[in-house]
This record gives sequence, structure tokens and C-alpha cells, in this order.
Amino acid sequence: MFSQLTPEQHTIFQQRLALMASNPTLRAAFLNQSASQLDEVVAVVAERAGRSSDEVAVRNMAGALLGVLMATFLTAANDSDADVPGLADQALAHLEAGLPLNWPPRD
Repeated sequence: MFSQLTPEQHTIFQQRLALMASNPTLRAAFLNQSASQLDEVVAVVAERAGRSSDEVAVRNMAGALLGVLMATFLTAANDSDADVPGLADQALAHLEAGLPLNWPPRD
């Protein structure tokens, strides 16, 4: 999704993130919206995995996906030069690795 943004759209996205992070009302709305999207993400994960949306593992995976992306957006909100697609890729790779605290792996 992010790779399809024009430079102008990327700038607008960064500005919106910064505004959301700096305004308590907008930040609360963002967090509330993210929580309400959980069921949508659960449905997608369940369908792709061929599992029931009632399964704890499916709901946990959906929550983890939302959590790492939320953390990415909040981090990027404080850095106008942040590479949001790169940060999202790193966050998802970290999730895929099992969220180890010694991340990223050292050579």
C-alpha cells in the first residue's frame, strides 16, 4: 500500500500521523478505530489460514499484526523523515520472528 503513494501523498500521510500523535483527542480516536478494526483483521487472518475467527490463535495473530503496525505508525509520527514502509516491513519481520527482544539479529 505505501509503495503506491506519491511523494505528496507520503508527505500528507506523515503530517496526519504527526497531528494524530500530538493531539490527545485524535490519538484516542486512532486507538479506538484500531481496536474496532480488530474484527476485520481477524476475519482476514481466519479466512487466509482456513481457521475459525473464534480461535484464540487467530485473534492473537490479528491483535499482534495491529499492534506492531500501530507501534510503527506512532514511531513514524515523531519523525517526519521516517520510512514508514520500511518500518512496517521491519515490524512485520520482527513479528514473524516471534518478537525476540534481541532484534534485529546480529551477524
